[in-house]
Amino acid sequence: MLIFGSPLYIFIIVLCDSLKKERKKIMETVIIVSVLSTLCVVALVGSIVVAYRKLKNKVGVDELNEYRREVDERLNNISNRIDEDVRNIYHHIDESIKNLDQRLGNEMDVSGRNIDEVRKMIDSRCDKLHSLIQPDSQNKKQILKS
Repeated sequence: MLIFGSPLYIFIIVLCDSLKKERKKIMETVIIVSVLSTLCVVALVGSIVVAYRKLKNKVGVDELNEYRREVDERLNNISNRIDEDVRNIYHHIDESIKNLDQRLGNEMDVSGRNIDEVRKMIDSRCDKLHSLIQPDSQNKKQILKS
């Protein structure tokens, strides 16, 4: 709660005076903060009263300790299951990455072989074309004599 003489209230007033252009926004913020802090204090006091009444009605501490032990055991079981699930997920992701890496390597090998075959084919076609374009030695002699 804000009390008129509290340092928080004085700080808010000084801040508002120095920022007159934004006074409306700051006052709205102060009101919201005041309301929320009041609600929090009321909720805290209410929860303390309810907890006190519930604990006052409890028969013994043994029941509370047993309940706490059960809750701790359940939390440990849940935590262990979550850890196991996370490990399984990581393992599955690692296996997927390995499989994808292997498939990529295989595809790159196949692509490399295909490229080599295409290069060989192009090379042989170029040689055939070159031999057709180039006159043979007898044709050269005839062409030179004429």
